[in-house]
Amino acid sequence: MEGGGRRGILDVAEVFRLAARASTQAELDALEVPFTEDPDALAYGERLRLLEKEPRAATDLRGLSFRPSFVRDGLVLASQYAPPVRMFVLGVVATGLTDFLDHFALIARREGTSPPPAELEAARVLQKRYFAYCLAQWTELGMEFDEVFLTMKDDALDLFSAAQVRECLDGGPEAILGSELFTEEERALWKDVFEGAPGAWTRMRRHLVDTYQLPFRALPTPGPRP
Repeated sequence: MEGGGRRGILDVAEVFRLAARASTQAELDALEVPFTEDPDALAYGERLRLLEKEPRAATDLRGLSFRPSFVRDGLVLASQYAPPVRMFVLGVVATGLTDFLDHFALIARREGTSPPPAELEAARVLQKRYFAYCLAQWTELGMEFDEVFLTMKDDALDLFSAAQVRECLDGGPEAILGSELFTEEERALWKDVFEGAPGAWTRMRRHLVDTYQLPFRALPTPGPRP
């Protein structure tokens, strides 16, 4: 992913926030974004208007300079839900872009290398919180673990972090249980999840939300994807 200055990212977040305020599909179809001239923000406005009628076009981010997997996931999920859950998902994207602005700004200008040593520790803390958010929020909206890990890999800070996530993808539960991406407590919670312990993922999600102070939002209705 390239491009995506902080102001541009905030403009994209505002486009999703406006879309989330739509009370009907007709209002979303008529979405306007007169507050910005940022090309990516305008392009996302166009895609949001296509969610119902042309979901493939709406989720095709080719040609955009700011196109993190997090935003692509949000568009894909939104296209699979009907209103009002569709608007709820768009609100999640807006919240994520705003709350994790610093992480998205870092990866928008990455070149595969780590940030300077003076910035690296803080950047890894930001990334850890972002990864926790992806796991907590996207699974709440129906994504499978492997899909979430793919997003984490694509939106990783650098090649080293992406390789760590790739190891989890390729190695499955055994790799996750030995991964330094997670704390000892989190690896114990993962063990319960993989062993099918009752309520294991609920405990894991609660741990992630509480530990990393995540802006987690539970689905407003229990309805499955249509």
